[in-house]
Amino acid sequence: MNANTSTAAPRRHPSGVLAIVAAVGWGAFVWSLIAGDPEVQSAQAKVERVQSAPDRVTVERDQLAVEHNRLVTQVRDLQDAERRVARAQEEVANLERMRVRLTQAVDQVRAQLGGGQPSVAASPSPTQPLTPAMRLSGQQIRAAQEALAALGYGPVQADGVVGAGTRTAIKAFERSSGLAITGELTAATVKALEAAAGVSLQ
Repeated sequence: MNANTSTAAPRRHPSGVLAIVAAVGWGAFVWSLIAGDPEVQSAQAKVERVQSAPDRVTVERDQLAVEHNRLVTQVRDLQDAERRVARAQEEVANLERMRVRLTQAVDQVRAQLGGGQPSVAASPSPTQPLTPAMRLSGQQIRAAQEALAALGYGPVQADGVVGAGTRTAIKAFERSSGLAITGELTAATVKALEAAAGVSLQ
């Protein structure tokens, strides 16, 4: 035998190839039968649903997170609104207390005016302190009565005595002159009466 002679490659028998082709075709046929089975299709659908379940869970989780954030925002808004309402109620209460105090002050002023009490304290004279009544002689009182009558605050009887009629005239003069209403010949009243009547009572 010649050593240089190459060994011939073995030939594949045609029957083996045919067997492989037949096996593949048979497998495809069997798979087509299995795939067309309703139970197999149902099982495949279940598998697909199970496989897609994580995606649905993720979507639902994201939706729940969005809803949770929305609810948290609404709760915060409600809390802010409650705080604003509480502050507004406190302001209303403060205004009501202020209104009550002002009403009481007005009532006190009205009571003082109605009762013949001074509503505004008159400024005392730099040289003569404000007293309930000055010490005047009968002649000085008579001159004051005549001055009141001459100014139209009468009728006043010029008798040198400060009686009810004289006090009424003095109050009317004090009221029109913006003085404290005392009904007495105080230093401020005498000074204003002297200026108005152009006389000297002291």
